[in-house]
Amino acid sequence: MKILLIGNSGIINNYKDGQTTKLRLYKKTMELEGIDIVFIDLERFFHNPFSILRQIKKNIRICDRIVLISGERACKLLIPFINKHNKKYNKPFILPIVGSGVLHFSIDHLKDEEQVKFIVDGNYSLGQRQKKIEKELKKMTYILPETELMKKVYSEYYHLDNCIVLNNFRVFDEKVDNHQISNPLKLVFLSRVMRLKGIFELIEVVKSINKNGVKLCLDIYGDKSLSDEDLKVFNDSLDEQIIYKGSIDNKEVIQTLSKYDLFVFPTNAVYEGTPGVIAESLIAGTPVLSSNFPQANYLLKDGYDSILFKMFDTNDLKEKLIYCINNKDILFNMRKNALESGKKYLYKHEREKFLKYVCGVEEE
Repeated sequence: MKILLIGNSGIINNYKDGQTTKLRLYKKTMELEGIDIVFIDLERFFHNPFSILRQIKKNIRICDRIVLISGERACKLLIPFINKHNKKYNKPFILPIVGSGVLHFSIDHLKDEEQVKFIVDGNYSLGQRQKKIEKELKKMTYILPETELMKKVYSEYYHLDNCIVLNNFRVFDEKVDNHQISNPLKLVFLSRVMRLKGIFELIEVVKSINKNGVKLCLDIYGDKSLSDEDLKVFNDSLDEQIIYKGSIDNKEVIQTLSKYDLFVFPTNAVYEGTPGVIAESLIAGTPVLSSNFPQANYLLKDGYDSILFKMFDTNDLKEKLIYCINNKDILFNMRKNALESGKKYLYKHEREKFLKYVCGVEEE
């Protein structure tokens, strides 16, 4: 079995977004499983597209299977190209979805509340129809969304019968500490530091709660993706209780998260997919406080391994943080629940599906 794996490694620019993380993880996992890979890196694709397209065309012929892990822009170009040149070979062609994938082209024009109605309520008439994308997706062997919600959206909106859920897994077999809840409560934000992820609202709320005495400490990890104006506001907001700790290597994320009492994910991105950091937090046994973005209820169990607050509502975020401060025993119990929930995001849980649907290997 030889697999043609196509995607953006992000190595040159040191990207750590969901797409590059997933691509690197799938590549590493295939190698660990002894799969023969031909890897075509898309990192500089738009600088030299014709050379890369020639490589793809050549390797479709010699490989047994094609796996594309890419953002929506490259997908829009590459899926039709691969389908065209794979027509006479009919090799299995697999698309693991990153976030909401090519759905962006149908919903980017919508307001936040309209996107929620589209994704959660199935009000697909709001979408901007993409007949060419739909036609090309139907030609693929498997489309692998990360949640049942996204499977439902792809299946119903694009009229597909080739969608199978494959969790956004992590390869991890270390033990994590089960420490006592701290005083003051130790919060962690680990994501791209940008306005859309809700970091400014979180900082505002932490400062407000700490006015009457320090009850919360917040450590912030992640690459900054801020305008000059936002960068100044962010830097000026840091103090002894709110500390920016820089970016972190992917292999250190789970152990780092395990040292905190609560992972806070206050995203304002309605189209948020399956953030790997949520899976990593559960694997680490760290409860999650998250906004109720559309897919949150498919990833987290409110009151069991997590607490959800209303998206765009800083008052509700504040109330939920105060609740955590006053109910540390509940937070402690959530740690073992988070560990239990995290098991479904471990590779050993998803290995059979990964080998079968991604790699084309069925174990006896």
